[in-house]
Amino acid sequence: MNMQFWEVTALFRHLRNYLVNARRFFTGWSVTEIPPTEIPRPEDR
Repeated sequence: MNMQFWEVTALFRHLRNYLVNARRFFTGWSVTEIPPTEIPRPEDR
C-alpha cells in the first residue's frame, strides 16, 4: 500500500476516536442506560 504519511496518521486517529467512542458507548449503555433486568440474554431466546 502506498499511502501518504498524513493519510496514515488520519486513519489511525479516526480508528482511535472510533474505539474510544465505542468503549464509552458500551460502558455507559451497559451501566447507566438499561437496568440489568431488561438486558436481553442469549439463553432467553
